[in-house]
Amino acid sequence: MLKLTNLKDSRFSAIDSDVEDALLSFDGLILAGGAVRDSLFGNDISDYDMFLTHDADLEAIKSYFESQGFSMVFACPLGHLFTYMKGEDFKKPEECVKVQIICKRRYSDVADLINSFDFSATYFAMLWNDDETQFEVYTDHRAIKDVRKKQLSLVNLEYPSSTLNRLYKYRNKGYYTGHVIKEIVARIAQMGGSYDPENDTLYVD
Repeated sequence: MLKLTNLKDSRFSAIDSDVEDALLSFDGLILAGGAVRDSLFGNDISDYDMFLTHDADLEAIKSYFESQGFSMVFACPLGHLFTYMKGEDFKKPEECVKVQIICKRRYSDVADLINSFDFSATYFAMLWNDDETQFEVYTDHRAIKDVRKKQLSLVNLEYPSSTLNRLYKYRNKGYYTGHVIKEIVARIAQMGGSYDPENDTLYVD
């Protein structure tokens, strides 16, 4: 895993200030996936996926966003995902800030989180390091290469439906998907009896 430190502030300028303040304020809160990647590469951020370690206080984090004017627009019935939005018109998501607090499970650390992701192009995570008073970004060389080449590589397949859903989103972003669909189908077949459709959801997009 590659840790990026001492990054210029301009690398984080696109990140919403409320999201940044949350990372500064709460232990065990990690911003990961597309928002971190897009901030580093200078692309527009569509939403923020935030994950929790065992140290995070979920209720305090939810209360924080509500206190900043965010409204909860979706709560997973199983308590695995909470979606908040802030803006004048939620029917125009491009004009709003969307934050998803994903708590399907708690992670032991940032490496545990990144290693659970399906595509290498999502292998980006950001958190505040109190000891060094700076933001740290975690990724790997393969992720950087795939983003620069706009290609998808399947690494992990824990929730196939969610992975297929993201696959089409990445294709619409101009990523080359190549043989990834066939690889996903082959991996599902390899799961055999261990694949449980009831545990496979589309809650996390």
